[in-house]
Amino acid sequence: MGGGDQGHHPEDQGLAGNLRHH
Repeated sequence: MGGGDQGHHPEDQGLAGNLRHH
């Protein structure tokens, strides 16, 4: 995990990371 945290490519890492970033 990491991409999601940054919010660059949530789909690349996982939607979970994107939700956390927002």
